[in-house]
Amino acid sequence: MCIDITAAAVNFVTTEFATYATEFCQISLGMDPGMAAIIFGATAIVAGSTGAIIGGLVGTRINASNDMLFILCVVFMILVLPFGLPICYMDNPVPFFILLVIGELFLFFPTGLGSTLVARIVEPEYRSMSLAIQITLMRALGSAPSPVIVGQLFDQQCIQQDTNGLNCLAYNVQGVRTTFFLTLLIPLVTSIVATILSLYFWRRQIRKQGGVGNDSSLALTGDPSEGTKLASVSLVSLATSSSAADTA
Repeated sequence: MCIDITAAAVNFVTTEFATYATEFCQISLGMDPGMAAIIFGATAIVAGSTGAIIGGLVGTRINASNDMLFILCVVFMILVLPFGLPICYMDNPVPFFILLVIGELFLFFPTGLGSTLVARIVEPEYRSMSLAIQITLMRALGSAPSPVIVGQLFDQQCIQQDTNGLNCLAYNVQGVRTTFFLTLLIPLVTSIVATILSLYFWRRQIRKQGGVGNDSSLALTGDPSEGTKLASVSLVSLATSSSAADTA
């Protein structure tokens, strides 16, 4: 369940970017929205797919213990913070998108590792159900509420509306930046805490079974590429939610 919460928190962030990154670039950086959408879409595809695939390959090829995979997930999600959060207060598009690519790479890297952990920890007969629950929670706690929450917070930063009161003509730039900062920080911290809790519950389960907390003998059973396959499914799921958000 904690791994599912981590996936939902990550999906919250990716959906936020897919829905409001173009508007944020227009308000905060003064960019043309069309150009911002093209650049952001390209960086998301390259960094997102690369991070998820590499994470899945690392999880299935290096034969690391489950404990190590949990730790790698935490480390890379922590690395998102110094790269992803400063972009909220930048004025220059070039360093903005450079740090964005690095932050997205670190953000999607645990996606593949998390899928590998599901393939390792969950019994084979329950893996499909586990993945279905994960995708459902990603939608219910991530992609569904993200546009509503962030959009409402953005609307509160409007300082000038049109005569009909339907469209915002000017925003409080610092308020929008702070809103984007907090709506990135809170889900990222949530994902880090949930992953640490996953490691704790995993180690406790091992102890109850008479094993050792950092047992590395529980290797992936069955097809060794299962984790990579699940990572691909998770990436497609994230991409689908992002596309749906863009369409909306």
